[in-house]
Amino acid sequence: MKDTGFSFAGDNSALVFKTSSFSTLQQSALHSGAFNSELASSVASGTFIMFLLLLFRESIVFSFLLLVAGILLFGLLFWVFRSFMFKEPHLEAYFTKTDRSVEILKNRLFYMQRLRFAFDQVESAVLKEIHHGFTNTDGIDVVEKIALDHNTVMTGFGKPDHIYTAALKMKDQREIVIFSSKNKEYADKVIERINQFLEVKDAETD
Repeated sequence: MKDTGFSFAGDNSALVFKTSSFSTLQQSALHSGAFNSELASSVASGTFIMFLLLLFRESIVFSFLLLVAGILLFGLLFWVFRSFMFKEPHLEAYFTKTDRSVEILKNRLFYMQRLRFAFDQVESAVLKEIHHGFTNTDGIDVVEKIALDHNTVMTGFGKPDHIYTAALKMKDQREIVIFSSKNKEYADKVIERINQFLEVKDAETD
C-alpha cells in the first residue's frame, strides 16, 4: 500500500484517524532530507558518548571490548533519543457516534494538546490551500550555484511550498487542521471519509 501519511480505522459507530503530517508551517529552504529525526538522534548520541569519554578519559583503557560497548551504547542512545526526544509529531482524531463527540490529540515534542467537542459544533471537513514562498531568492541562487559547481542537484530546493490541508470547520468559524500534504488527492480522501462519517453532504473548499 502506498504511504499516504495517514490511516483510518473503526466501524459505523467510531472512526479513528491517525497521521504524523499536520503542520502548516513553511519548510526550510535547506534540503529537507539532510535534517531529520535520525540525524538529530545520531548527533545527540555521539555527543553523549564523547562527553563520557572526556569525563572518564583518565580511567579508560581502549580495547576491542570498549569499542563494542561503545557501539552498543550508541545504538541504545539512538533508540532512546529517536523514540522519546526526537519522535515525530503525531495527531489522532476520534469520532464517536455513541456520544456524538470528537476528540483530537496532538502529541508534539514536549507536550500533548487535547481538544474535545460535540458533532453539533462541526460544520464539515473542508479543503484549504496554503501557499508559502521564499523571499531570499538571492541566497537560494547562490546555494544552487554552489551545488551545481559540485555536480550536485538539489531537487525541489527553493521551490515554493503548496500545501493542501484537511481541516474541521467549526460553527464558530474556527478551523482545526488535522492533516496536511503536498498531494491534494490525499487531503481529499481524508475530507471525504470524515464527511461521510459525519453525514455531511456538501462541504466548501478554498
